Amino acid sequence: MSKSLLEYYQENSFNPVKIPVEDKAAWDLHVAKRLNLYEKHLGIPVSMLRGMDILEFGSNSGENALVLASFGAHIDLVEPNEQVHPRLRDLFRKFGLDLESERFSLFHGSMAEYPEEHKYDLVLAEGFLFTLPNREEMLKKMGRLLNPGGIAVTSFHDKYGMLIETLKRFTLHRSCEMMKVGPTKNDACLDIAKQLFEQDFNAINASRPFKMWWEDVLINPHISYKNLWTYEDILPLIEEVGCEFKASSPRWDGVDHFDWYKNVADRSERHGKLMTNWQQAFPFFINGVGREDSGLTGARSIDAVGKLVERLFTYIEKPDLSANPIDFTLELRDFFIWMDRNLGWELETFFHAAYASSGTALIEAYQNSPCLRSFWGVPYHYFAFSKPLKGDS
Repeated sequence: MSKSLLEYYQENSFNPVKIPVEDKAAWDLHVAKRLNLYEKHLGIPVSMLRGMDILEFGSNSGENALVLASFGAHIDLVEPNEQVHPRLRDLFRKFGLDLESERFSLFHGSMAEYPEEHKYDLVLAEGFLFTLPNREEMLKKMGRLLNPGGIAVTSFHDKYGMLIETLKRFTLHRSCEMMKVGPTKNDACLDIAKQLFEQDFNAINASRPFKMWWEDVLINPHISYKNLWTYEDILPLIEEVGCEFKASSPRWDGVDHFDWYKNVADRSERHGKLMTNWQQAFPFFINGVGREDSGLTGARSIDAVGKLVERLFTYIEKPDLSANPIDFTLELRDFFIWMDRNLGWELETFFHAAYASSGTALIEAYQNSPCLRSFWGVPYHYFAFSKPLKGDS
């Protein structure tokens, strides 16, 4: 097996986020999505990009960087995967931009290898940082690379938000195991995945085709439990480099809502309030819908959900239910019933079917779970943090 996510993409000649921006309609839609992320979710005014110094780690083939460049930003790109460099250069040329000009540069190396001498107004690292073995140090490096007042943006798979997507991965892996086809890159596995998920996948606002999702998510061996992250993990790390939470996408926090601007909280107090908001938003992380009257989710329920995610990953990585039993406890059932009255019962039936000897029975149990099928959870988060303009807040 490939040693890293980068090697996985290189060995499979796989571009996980290739966007056909050469087509005007596709380009306009891509720009609209990126502006929505920057301005409405992360609070980054695009009108201020002109002349801004931006650093993008993991720029891939440059579709996102083109949006920033089109608004007049100066961009340094860091991309270790040389397979995407030809498309990156070609796209810039097609948009009348030259990667060799003084406005742009391309560094062929890793995030760890990039020097820290220059400081930036905006630092980006989307889609990969959470998979790195040195991710904590790399997150802090982003903070060190910021000018005062600068903003960093990264993304990660949230441990709790991954529950529903991990259930889908577990369903495919367990079904393939019982039907003796192997959850690997083969037509039989893809056919089972289509039978399970394609109809529901086609009903959501996805940015890539089903087969690419199957390859990059359902059977990707580099989506592992150790790569999951939480806001509980991240906040102390950015505090170490003098930064604080700015915004997220999805926007779930209410830390500054209904507060008078003269009430200036220090970083520690603000982050404390943020984690209280997080407990209130916890059901939304799980199902993407939440509850109107959620209140604070208790620590025991949060811990139980986290352990369920870990057990599912343990099976996916070492498929043996007898050695790694998945105990859907009464506490878990009651928690999910509280979230949605049908979800708890469906999950109880689903996990019972997972111990059956027939892959067909598990597939039927999943197909007969309309509540579970309707949820996708909130596994993927964008996270923005900023460095104060003056001093240490």
